[in-house]
Amino acid sequence: MRQQRFQNKVATGRFILPVALLISAICWTVTVTLFPDTGTGTEDSNWPLWFKEVSDRLPQGIFSPLIGFALYVLTTFFLTNLNNIFSIIRIQTSIQSFLFLLLITAFPQLYTELPGLLVGLSFLTAFYQLFGSYRQERSSGAMFNAFAFAGIASLFVPQTLLLTPLLWIGAANFQSFNLKSLLASIIGFILPWWILLSYTVLTGTNQTFFHQLFDETLLYRPIGYGFESWMAFPLGFLFLLFVTGSFHYLFNGYDDKIRTRAYLYFLILFGTCLFAYIGLQPYLLTALCPLLLIIVSLLAGHLFALTSNKLSNVFFVISLIGISVMFVYHVWILL
Repeated sequence: MRQQRFQNKVATGRFILPVALLISAICWTVTVTLFPDTGTGTEDSNWPLWFKEVSDRLPQGIFSPLIGFALYVLTTFFLTNLNNIFSIIRIQTSIQSFLFLLLITAFPQLYTELPGLLVGLSFLTAFYQLFGSYRQERSSGAMFNAFAFAGIASLFVPQTLLLTPLLWIGAANFQSFNLKSLLASIIGFILPWWILLSYTVLTGTNQTFFHQLFDETLLYRPIGYGFESWMAFPLGFLFLLFVTGSFHYLFNGYDDKIRTRAYLYFLILFGTCLFAYIGLQPYLLTALCPLLLIIVSLLAGHLFALTSNKLSNVFFVISLIGISVMFVYHVWILL
């Protein structure tokens, strides 16, 4: 019987999630204790105006990091369920959630980046609905839900409006796109904005809505706007994981079901566009990074769970070392 390699033991291990959660909690506690101002403050952030106003009314100090920690733990749970329901990785594993926890822990800048964490959770929920519409004749309900969550994401980070059309491409590939589902998706996307408009009218703060709609949705800034030298290492590392996972799937995905192939092709397309968007507009890195980590974790998890050779095992070990180095690097930047 062939001996399992380290990556396979981790991928099929029953306790990898508790271990990752423990590591994450320790790193989170140490970082927040040593650097209470970790992350982006509301004063100099790209947070929407209405979200800044809401945040100013909430308790300060440890409250924001606590909410951030709860959000990425919830995202981890959703990632596990996504694989269990749609079998994106054809074996029972939690390695995608394990990787997500470690990767997001390595980004202390995200601990208080609540809009970005909410965007990641919103799009992950939209993926649930979109994947569930696969080959459905009556897909209007699923499309409405998917685009409603995409609309919610755009309230937190208006620039995600440019990512929303990718859901239509996914629906077309899943054979669930028709005139009724198109209309349902448009209504679903508009609904959160309509609720925000209603709220601002009732509270007499119409300026908040129109500032959100006509000012903060300036989707395109000069190429390279907001780039800082520290971004090169994490973006390069994440891109390496993404490209390796994508190429592995493109050349070895024939063992998966047709439905699973459609899901993974969509994730590769979405991730490619996301990297291109962040590359052109680096100031959005922290806002879109949680969503990017979800995509990278799924594709890298697929690679590590379904390969078993010396090269992949070495790459897995190097990836874990890289995540550790990235955490130390980001902590060093905060010093």
